[in-house]
Amino acid sequence: MSWSPRIPFPHNKVFAGMCLMALPAAPAMAAGFLAGTNETISVSKSYAATGVGDVPLTASGAGATIETTGNFLNFNSTMNSTSVASAKDGGALIINSNTTLTGSGSTADTVALNNGNLTAAEEVTITSSGAGSWGINAANGSQVSLDSSDVNASGSSDGAVSLGNGSMLNANKSKINSSDKATGLLLKADSTDAKASAVLTKTKVGAQNNHAISIVNGDLQLIAGSSANSSGENSNAINAGAGATVTVSDSNISTQGNGGEAILLTDASSTLTAQNTTIVTSGDNANAIRANAGEVKLTGGTVQTQGSQSYGLFSQGASITGDSGLAITTDGENGVGAYASRGGNITLTDTTVTTGSATTAGGIGLMAATDGAINATTVTVTTNGNSAAAVNAQQGTITIADSTINTVGTNSEGLLSQAGSIDATNVNVTTTGNNSAAASAALGSVKLTGGMLNTTGTSSAGIFAPINGTVDASDVTVTTKGDDSSAVSATASTITLKGSELSTAGAGSHGIFASAGSQVDANNVNATTEGEGSHALLVNQGTISLNTGSLTTKGNAAAIFVTGKDFSQPNAAQNVAINSRAIQQASEVNLTSVTVDSAQAAVQSKGGMLNLNTTGTTLNSATGLVLDAHTDDADPSVLSTINIKADSSILNGSLVSDNTQNTTHVALSNASSLKGYAKDITSVTLDDSSRWDMTESSNVQSLTNNGIITFSEPTNGAYKTLTVNGDYTGNGGTLIMNTLLGDDSSPTDQLIVTGDVKEGDTKVTINNMGGKGAYTVEGIKVVDVGGTSYGTFTSTGRIVAGAYDYNLEKQNQSWYLTNKAPVIPEPVEPEEPDNPDNPNNPDNPDNPNNPDNPDNPDNPNKPDTPDNSGDNGSVNPPVIPVPDPDKGISQIRPESGSYLANQQAANTMFEHRMQDRLGEVSYARTAEGAHADGVWMRHVASHNRFTDSSGQLKTQTNRYVLQLGADLVEGSTDGSDRWLVGVMGGYGNAQSNTRSNLTGYRSYGKVEGYSAGIYATWLQSAQNMNGAYVDTWVLYNWFNNTVNGEQLASEHYHSKGITASVEAGYTLPLTQGVNTSSFLQPKAQLTWMDVTANKHHEHNGTWVTDNTEGMLASRLGVRAYLKGHSSLDNNTGRDFQPFVEANWIHNFNDYSVKMDDITNHIAGNENIGELKVGVEGKLATDFTMWGNVAQQLGDAGYSDTTVIVGARLNF
Repeated sequence: MSWSPRIPFPHNKVFAGMCLMALPAAPAMAAGFLAGTNETISVSKSYAATGVGDVPLTASGAGATIETTGNFLNFNSTMNSTSVASAKDGGALIINSNTTLTGSGSTADTVALNNGNLTAAEEVTITSSGAGSWGINAANGSQVSLDSSDVNASGSSDGAVSLGNGSMLNANKSKINSSDKATGLLLKADSTDAKASAVLTKTKVGAQNNHAISIVNGDLQLIAGSSANSSGENSNAINAGAGATVTVSDSNISTQGNGGEAILLTDASSTLTAQNTTIVTSGDNANAIRANAGEVKLTGGTVQTQGSQSYGLFSQGASITGDSGLAITTDGENGVGAYASRGGNITLTDTTVTTGSATTAGGIGLMAATDGAINATTVTVTTNGNSAAAVNAQQGTITIADSTINTVGTNSEGLLSQAGSIDATNVNVTTTGNNSAAASAALGSVKLTGGMLNTTGTSSAGIFAPINGTVDASDVTVTTKGDDSSAVSATASTITLKGSELSTAGAGSHGIFASAGSQVDANNVNATTEGEGSHALLVNQGTISLNTGSLTTKGNAAAIFVTGKDFSQPNAAQNVAINSRAIQQASEVNLTSVTVDSAQAAVQSKGGMLNLNTTGTTLNSATGLVLDAHTDDADPSVLSTINIKADSSILNGSLVSDNTQNTTHVALSNASSLKGYAKDITSVTLDDSSRWDMTESSNVQSLTNNGIITFSEPTNGAYKTLTVNGDYTGNGGTLIMNTLLGDDSSPTDQLIVTGDVKEGDTKVTINNMGGKGAYTVEGIKVVDVGGTSYGTFTSTGRIVAGAYDYNLEKQNQSWYLTNKAPVIPEPVEPEEPDNPDNPNNPDNPDNPNNPDNPDNPDNPNKPDTPDNSGDNGSVNPPVIPVPDPDKGISQIRPESGSYLANQQAANTMFEHRMQDRLGEVSYARTAEGAHADGVWMRHVASHNRFTDSSGQLKTQTNRYVLQLGADLVEGSTDGSDRWLVGVMGGYGNAQSNTRSNLTGYRSYGKVEGYSAGIYATWLQSAQNMNGAYVDTWVLYNWFNNTVNGEQLASEHYHSKGITASVEAGYTLPLTQGVNTSSFLQPKAQLTWMDVTANKHHEHNGTWVTDNTEGMLASRLGVRAYLKGHSSLDNNTGRDFQPFVEANWIHNFNDYSVKMDDITNHIAGNENIGELKVGVEGKLATDFTMWGNVAQQLGDAGYSDTTVIVGARLNF
């Protein structure tokens, strides 16, 4: 028979089922296998418990071991409180392959270990289904080893495996499963000093309706492809409590029930370390990792939730760290990739977070709620559903750097701060859905440093602060492509931008939008818009300050647009309506060092209120409008109020208002400039350093001009008016106007003031637009004043046209340009006094009827009559117009005198007579009496005075000439006469000064040039001192000429031509003494002078023409002289010849200059009387000198004083 006794076997080993011979018989009994202390039993057959306490396998005591050796053995117990296998007090159970241990009794653990050991290998199956029972219950330092085995719990059992104080489980390729609310694996110790532990390798732990693994004061390792899975509501895959340490590597954690956490940490002492692990939940409200406390470290791996309201990482008072390629995905509605609150913090590096799908909404990638914090670096966050947020700080703090954010659905935000704080550095955000924002702050703050913000959907924004938000952005690039999508939008919020680029492409997409008290401060920011109606700045009761940068609009839009109507900026599901009608406040824009290039008006308003302050800024407009102020489109009664203060700024465009009731003030200061026109503008103010270049006729209600206002040159003869429909104030300001200077009817720019001209002086500069000048009666009205001129207008300099000088004069209250000379009232005939003594003829002491009479003033109807004869009977143009005597005469420019002086000097500078060149011809002999060749030199200094033909100009000229010559050949025809031929050259200059006795203006002329020519002389008697002589010479002359009119540009021109002369005379001896003889020498000379100046075009437009056309002059005179020496000079060869000479000089025509249509000439030089005295002396045999002084007098105050010094050296 075969039986299993409970007696010791020799050598402490009993083999169950063997046949023992020669032993006494024992009574039959029902009992399991029992190994005692140091006893080992091998069991090869199955056994089922037959009663309470009948444990099939028991190892009790140190060294007690039971080992199964058969295949497919089954051990089971249905008894309550009766285990299938038990090891205690150091006992060990070794369960080998294909063995099944099944327990179904209540409170009966299938395997009960109390400081015992269990080894299950090769497809061992342990099952528990009894109430209050465990498949394996290991307590007090027990050791469990599972290899390719299964532990199952079902029914009302407590669970599959329980590890108590100091107990340890090693499972490899095994399965631990529970169902019916049983726990899969429980690690529970009384303290951290007695921790339970489990190492699961390639092992699966599962539970239904309960936690797959639950840990209190235990250490768990899931490695190498292990898994933990729970299904059922509120069932966690791993539930880590106090003292729990969880390490997961290359494994899978999952839950399938609603509310089930894949991993839950509940105590500050619990920790989770996971590497390359996949963590998945599929139920609603099921978080992949929830840490209510403790610490979580994730390296690589995947975290995924599939149900709604489920979070990938949930930290509430705990610390979670994820890095090295960690991937977080939430697929369900309102899923959150990473969530931190109530002191929880999450740190992510090199992580991807993806939420939602095309059919879900409300997903959030990273979320920091109340007192939560998230720190993310090099992460990629993508949301796919609608109404999503990639990064959301709700009363929490998020720091993110070097990352990429994408949102795909509508009404989504890349960065969203809701009463929280976000700090993003080098983060690139892209949103593709409509009504989305790349970065949004509502009651919260967002700080951006570097990175790019891109939106492609409509009604979106790059940076959005809808209400009480704060955004601080530095070095960011913001781009929006959809319609109605602003790069930056603020409502009742504050945004600061630094070093950033803003661009929009869609219609109605603005660079910066500020409303409802918002403040946007931008430094070194460039904003560019391309779409229709896309303004660079849109402001409605907000403030925008831009320091350094640019504003550019390429579409049909303004650079700065202000509105006062109800306005809403749809954006990111935050459609905030701005009602500005109730209490409308002025918007403010401050631009410093900004360049504005606008496709439409630089500043445009439709019923808005704006204070625009610019410093160092340039405003450009493709339409030519700097300001376009309109009433509201829908309600024209809503007016615009615009105040522009430009400091050191350039406004390249016009100022336009569509309604005179609009309030538009423009003030230019600190070298600011405006280029354009003004239409219906309230006021324009220029300080003393600013200017307005007015391009078209303009009208303003008030004008204060302390600077410069320039009327642009007329186009097609259209001159401009600047109309002030009110008062004009000028305090040192300047008007630069254009006039076709002529008579009273001349077209001109004009300032029209309907009110008064306030006290102060305005300078006026007149540019002549080609006018040739003409006589004026009343004058050309340039300032038309409807009220009273308390102030004055003064010309800044000369106003000239042709030969005329114009003055700016006040007549009534207006101001005119007139060239009419002031009318000097006739002297009042005094009453005849009592004349008892009649001393010195007091009735007519000073000849008051003709006090000065310089130019025939008693007969103004007939001034000097010009010579009207010309070649071929032609008539010369009038010299000076002869006005009506009641109207006065026109003022002639002093430059006319300078041109005349230059002309006269150039023609007469090298003109001379024979004795001027040779001295006394009798001295030009050798000691033997023969005529000698020689060289000669003479210096000439002269002073000339003349008055022009108008009698207004008095000119003085100082002249210097150096002339040299040499005789080349000489000879005689009959032995007694003598002839010689020589060459000569000279240098000369002349400087003149002309003053108008009407205007007081002066002009200065200068001539400098050279001459070269030949001369020939014939003497009838070379030996005697009597007889005839003939002298002739020809010179070519060339000169540089200058005329410098007072307050006018310097004029330079050239002249050149030929002068020639023929002179004849006869010497008659009168007396003959021992040492002295006297002679009389009558003579005559004809001189042709044809030095002509080039036709010259002055800078002011006047054409100046040399009108002389050659001058022929004659001279008839006689010289009386003595020739001799004192007795002291006998035999010394010295001889002296004092002389006196009288000449009558007649000029056959005038030195004449034509300035445009007016001809002027020198007066009083037609007939000139000359008296000359001098002395000529032979100082040595071969050296002679001479000197003389000549005084010429003509009519009209003409005079010329000349001093000559000459010398000759004979060979």
